[in-house]
Amino acid sequence: MKRSAPIFLLILMLLPLQQVSCQDLRMLLLPKASSADSNLLFLSRGLNAIFMTDMITEMEKYFPCVGITDPVSTQYCLTELRLQSTPEFGSRDVRQIVSKIANSLTNPDFAVKYSSYINSEDLAQTTVLCANSEGEIIADFIESFPPREVFGGSTIAPVKRLMEELKKHEICPFTGTVNVEVKSERDESSSSSTPCDAGLIVTDVEIKSNSTLRWELVKESLAGASGTVTYDLKENFKTVISNSCYVCKNGTKGFAKTTETKETEAKVEGLSNESVSDGAQVSDARIRISFLDDGTYLLSVKATSEKGPMKITTEKKVDGPCTGSNENEPPDTKTKSIDLPFTAVFGPYKGTAQDKVLSQNETKDVSQGKEKTILKIDFTLTRQ
Repeated sequence: MKRSAPIFLLILMLLPLQQVSCQDLRMLLLPKASSADSNLLFLSRGLNAIFMTDMITEMEKYFPCVGITDPVSTQYCLTELRLQSTPEFGSRDVRQIVSKIANSLTNPDFAVKYSSYINSEDLAQTTVLCANSEGEIIADFIESFPPREVFGGSTIAPVKRLMEELKKHEICPFTGTVNVEVKSERDESSSSSTPCDAGLIVTDVEIKSNSTLRWELVKESLAGASGTVTYDLKENFKTVISNSCYVCKNGTKGFAKTTETKETEAKVEGLSNESVSDGAQVSDARIRISFLDDGTYLLSVKATSEKGPMKITTEKKVDGPCTGSNENEPPDTKTKSIDLPFTAVFGPYKGTAQDKVLSQNETKDVSQGKEKTILKIDFTLTRQ
């Protein structure tokens, strides 16, 4: 439907009547108008107003999870709420609504600064800068177009371009489960020798270990996640030194076999919750989706576990000319706390921000050297 000139000129007076919607996420629009000619400033303000009305329409079409907030409309809404809270208008308790509106102004999920600059009656430029709550720039551009475009039936060029930029990002959040499992096994042995006066010193090393790390996460918002983690580790490190030139502490010389063992066992359970959001502690887990220009996306996972115990037991035995207790070291167990920070980027996988479901079930061999490591990732994420 084409816009008429009266609507274009009176749009500033009509905007404050729009209701503040209650979508899960809020986008704050911050307009600024200017012009080369002061006589055209009102036209610039009108372009900004059209920008906002087109934004509301396009956001409802492509990103229904996001509600639009602007300071002017919000001010009118707050004035109305103040009247409703007076005895003459029923003494309605509006504190919760006012708090929600105030939060949308001070802590929006997205903010858009835009400014229409009128060079002449035939040329306008709109500067647009959009960022999310973490300071990531989503769009930053200048779009030139003729002001008469507002009388057509389509969305004005700056809003069209902003929509295309938003489609490259996760605006309405994908939510669902993300499970990552990493299993590692190591069975390695080596031998080396060094000559000495009476023969050789032979060193044999055996390493056996296995570990399982499981992250069972739930993506709940644009970045926030909850869930749990489990980690189990068992490792045995054994060194046998056959020494033809062994010298005891008392000076006795001869052949001796020294066996040193180091056993490590660790168990970690639970996700750390030391991060703070809106004054409350939240899980230390973040899952984000980055959409690429070629129709694929990357899944980034960052998380930290709770601290868990790691027990390390060492022992030394000497079998030789001086096998007295002064040469041996009995088992000694020490315990320390460990946590597991986890940072990984998975993909690219086929999918776009306009898809309703993103899912993947993948098993990869990421072994290095003699340590065999199998990684599995399984996730199903859906969008509103």
